[in-house]
Amino acid sequence: MGLAITFQLSITPGMRLTFVADRDISCAQKAAEVYGKPVHVTTDCIAALEDEKIRCDVLVEATNSIVDAYDYCMAAIARKAHCVLMNAEVDLALGFLLRAAAEKNGVVVTSDAGDQHGVLSRLIEEIQMWGFGIVQAGNMKGFLDRHRTLSVSNEIAKSLRLSPTQCLAYTDGSKLNIEMAIIANEYGLKPEVPGMHGPRADKVEDVLELFDFPSGAQGSVDYILGAKQHGGGVYVVAHCESELQHWYLNYYKVTNRHPYYLFLGPIISVTWKHRAPLRWRLFTEKQFAR
Repeated sequence: MGLAITFQLSITPGMRLTFVADRDISCAQKAAEVYGKPVHVTTDCIAALEDEKIRCDVLVEATNSIVDAYDYCMAAIARKAHCVLMNAEVDLALGFLLRAAAEKNGVVVTSDAGDQHGVLSRLIEEIQMWGFGIVQAGNMKGFLDRHRTLSVSNEIAKSLRLSPTQCLAYTDGSKLNIEMAIIANEYGLKPEVPGMHGPRADKVEDVLELFDFPSGAQGSVDYILGAKQHGGGVYVVAHCESELQHWYLNYYKVTNRHPYYLFLGPIISVTWKHRAPLRWRLFTEKQFAR
């Protein structure tokens, strides 16, 4: 992830990479090569953050650590730098401490909107802005093996350029549960059963039939397994009683079982009938801009 960020920064107008840190100096140097411009390379992130000669407006924390990541973020916050977390583990375990420190220092700590929990967060808040209630925030898994071991993960980890531990976390549900715990804590949702239900689904639209959504109940977090054409994405089921909104949502072909409506996250390869709400949103933003 860090390597991809350095490349993106090299082609994004108005942004500049000032330093890259990795405990493996060869990884940091490779990132600097990808960036293709002069940049400070180090194995000591704390020293770089404490060096006033190195400008830092935003720290992107892209390790998979918890304690070290917390220390890096606190050092960035101390120098009034914002923090973007590509690290769900530190967000879940210590995010409340980082947020308190950030508020005290007038900066922002946030998870990125590229991973499932970040995309879900943006989708939930947009749906709430429309006046809808959140019935279920959902993740989508293409494959799950709760009994997978590290030894079995070695080969596929090599092909994906991941550590076996990372690969195992993606396969056995650890990453899934961490992400959904973050969403549950932030938005007052909860799993209906320990570990969530996680029913198999041929397509994401099946969500509206697979779950029972009692009216007025607290919203939940859950996931579906399978859904091949949409694997790896997220969804939100929202509640809307308005007959006027119902007419418009039908017009835009939003999948629904009134009063429940299904919205998909942008990391999913969407079909035409799910693009319409996005087109509507872009239109209204243009109107606001005027």
